[in-house]
Amino acid sequence: MIKFGPWLPDRAEHERPGLVRADNVFPAAEGYQPVPGLSDISDASGQRLRGTGIGHSGDGGKVLFTGHASGLFEVMGGAPGALTDRSRLGGYTLGAADSWRFAQFGSDMIAAGGLSVPLQIAPASGGTAFADILDAPQAKYLAIVRDFVVAASTLYGGELLTDRVQWSAINPDFSSPSSVWTIGSNQADFQRLAEGGEITGLIGGNSATILLERAIYRMAYVGGGAIFSFQRAEARGCPYPGSIAALGPERVFYYSPDGFFLFDGQTSQPIGAGAVNEWFASDANEGAFERMTAALDPSGTRVLWSYASSFSSAEPDSLLCFDYALGRWSLLRLAHEGLATAIVPAATLEQLDALGSLDDLTTSLDSPQFAGSRDLLAASRAGKLASFSADPLHASLETAEIELAPGRQSMVRGIRPHITGTTSTADITAQVASRARSIDQAQVSDAAAIRDTGLCSLRQSGRYHRAIFSVSGQWRYALGFEFLASAKGTR
Repeated sequence: MIKFGPWLPDRAEHERPGLVRADNVFPAAEGYQPVPGLSDISDASGQRLRGTGIGHSGDGGKVLFTGHASGLFEVMGGAPGALTDRSRLGGYTLGAADSWRFAQFGSDMIAAGGLSVPLQIAPASGGTAFADILDAPQAKYLAIVRDFVVAASTLYGGELLTDRVQWSAINPDFSSPSSVWTIGSNQADFQRLAEGGEITGLIGGNSATILLERAIYRMAYVGGGAIFSFQRAEARGCPYPGSIAALGPERVFYYSPDGFFLFDGQTSQPIGAGAVNEWFASDANEGAFERMTAALDPSGTRVLWSYASSFSSAEPDSLLCFDYALGRWSLLRLAHEGLATAIVPAATLEQLDALGSLDDLTTSLDSPQFAGSRDLLAASRAGKLASFSADPLHASLETAEIELAPGRQSMVRGIRPHITGTTSTADITAQVASRARSIDQAQVSDAAAIRDTGLCSLRQSGRYHRAIFSVSGQWRYALGFEFLASAKGTR
């Protein structure tokens, strides 16, 4: 069996140690796995959603918040869940490129919506509208660092500073917020970062990582008069705020003009060099990078970047996936609006009644759509949140060229795919693309369906051959394949 290797679109097609194409699949330890399609988990909001936040209540429950350019919402239980308006009186007007950033401090959920609205606050347990935090800055970025609420790229006291980091008093009491943001009161203060341009990201925790257009800084609590120390870790930066996804301040994934990187708290390690960097630069619509979003998949070891391809004017239609445990990439082609991490508030039996009989359900009752409380990868489409829990997307795999008979042409008479499943409902077809010389255009055979023998019967000659697979329906692993071929003459 020839195993399906890593997807390496930056490598030459001939004798590449991997795949030419790996569409609508997730990397697996052995080969690839299917990608579930989208299933709505919320009603429509009427506008493009711009961020999610998960609130944790004292009783162990979770509440999902989301928002768009003019409102904040709580996602209620149901299938799909209703969106209950939790906006302040009068709503909001976010900038065209702004998103909602959420962070929980104690029992409060705090939201930053850019430079047009002060920081918002509401109980993390839900049930109450958001409201302005008195005397709080307006900010693009938000995080909790130790016992402080930290904002970055702020408008405060009439002064707009996109290189400023500003933090609250230590252990702020938002029930009496009059001095929470007063500079010099109870350790509340700010710091401007002199080198690196505008701030583009803020990752909190016991310390913080701050990304700027041309630099990355570490922020650490030291107490005393300084309160926090700021150290520039490196000169490379991230000009694309939506490309940042993090497991914490010491595991930050981002996209830079010279490729994809993982910042480990000290330096940035290249993860896309020699694999996808060149391909992505040509595939992506750079003019639509402000619509890029990124998210970690809580169900695995994957980070995904949502972007608009060069085939799209502005709307995201592609997801680049990197499994950081396996070091392998794949690609999803899927119409959507953005990526997020979400939960599905559990649906009651009464709410399930609205969907009709069990025979009418298109999603299993075991799906996260009904279970509730488990963090999951989500996307937005048509103003709705959706989970990856529907039937698998149509997958395509294309191998690198193989010279089956070194120095000679060969005749391919069939391909045996090794694609597993628990049922016989998978629809698998194979093609072969062949050419006699590396400068020739490859000739692609007609698609051949898999037969009861497990073989896709086809016939094509050449010196260099690529196998192309199309997989739909229910399947589990795509492991590899075999060529049924024989050597021919040297001409």
